Amino acid sequence: MGVTGVGTSYSWKGNWNAITNGGVSSLALQPMPITWKSPWTELGGNPSANGGGTIRHSFGLFWCGTAYAAQGYWANSDSKENPCQQGHNDDVKWGYYPEFNSTTCATSACGHGAVQYFDQDHPEWVAVIQMAALRSFQQAYKDYKIQVTLGERHVDALGNEQLDQEYTVFVLGDYPFKASGQYYSQPASIVYYYGVMEGAEEARGRLGVGTEPYWVNYTPSYPPTDVPKFVAILQALGAGIGNSAAHEVSHHLELVTNISANQNLGMPFIDCGLNPDNTRQGAGPITCENNDNFVLWILQ
Repeated sequence: MGVTGVGTSYSWKGNWNAITNGGVSSLALQPMPITWKSPWTELGGNPSANGGGTIRHSFGLFWCGTAYAAQGYWANSDSKENPCQQGHNDDVKWGYYPEFNSTTCATSACGHGAVQYFDQDHPEWVAVIQMAALRSFQQAYKDYKIQVTLGERHVDALGNEQLDQEYTVFVLGDYPFKASGQYYSQPASIVYYYGVMEGAEEARGRLGVGTEPYWVNYTPSYPPTDVPKFVAILQALGAGIGNSAAHEVSHHLELVTNISANQNLGMPFIDCGLNPDNTRQGAGPITCENNDNFVLWILQ
């Protein structure tokens, strides 16, 4: 369509424009949803008008539930394909408890029964977790043409709610948790808040002295007396959530086998650690770098 013709186009912001002999004016039409699937059939090929097609890929991080700073639920009616439904007790709740350990922390003040919620008194701590999570997720894929954002949704023309990103990782507050993270379905994976929180306490711990346990988790009481060190746990929690999200998305990428540049093999199997269950794709247990199970093997 020529610039002096008559017709319509939509802008890079998703708004409709009318193209007439007198120029371009906006139309009062419902904006088109801006998602990675947008075809962007525009004059000049894309918003920059350089003739090149615009290809978008994106991953989303979705905080499930209605707690402070959470994002709600995914209204997909198929329970088998939806890890974040209202009433399924998946809501993230911003809390902390010292990890229960039969040797180092075995009292009633430890474990999930002793959870303390801090979002009302310290909403800034929630921001610490969420910012660290998104940053680490983005960092994992910074060298690729992939947009990593908070998970977004839209309602299609048939009234069905659709995820905007190709793959979305839902952060859930389930307890007991099955693992730190889990591949769930074709469009979705899961990261368990409390699973990663316990891992953060382990990662912020120290090597013991003398007799066992040789590794001592960092499990301060609450409210913390050393706030900076406590916030360091929350930063580690956020980073762990982001790293786990990147890890789970990589399992989705294992199934993308239509890229000739890597001989249609998909992304390499990435689980590490000597857990005998690490046998998907026939790889068997894979030793982590330097035998360090705190290392999350993401992109090699």
